[in-house]
Amino acid sequence: MTEQIPVNVSYTKSSKLGTIGSIECSPIVSSGTLPNYIDEAISNKDIYYTYDQIKVHNKKTDFWTIFDDKVYDLTAFLDKHPGGDIIMECAGKDSTSLFLDIGHSFDAVRLLDEYYIGKLSK
Repeated sequence: MTEQIPVNVSYTKSSKLGTIGSIECSPIVSSGTLPNYIDEAISNKDIYYTYDQIKVHNKKTDFWTIFDDKVYDLTAFLDKHPGGDIIMECAGKDSTSLFLDIGHSFDAVRLLDEYYIGKLSK
């Protein structure tokens, strides 16, 4: 029988812009092996970001926003936004209320999936 040991795992995802998220968990592993679900969680973008991490991404060249407790990197979308620069009001902030108040279409909501990078840490 393989010994089951609890370990603390911390994974940080980095990019050219610096740290963009992390996962912390305490899986039970079999003598020194790491479970596959850690890699799966990362590839499924179950990465959590704090408000402090998000609020610094508030420029046209680095634009993140929160919608419905999910985090989106909309930098590549800014030039495509049909409403122009009004979207900058959401830079580095929770845009849920503004997004819903404007009355975006279902297609606009679906479009967000393409830019999803993680979840808001509570």
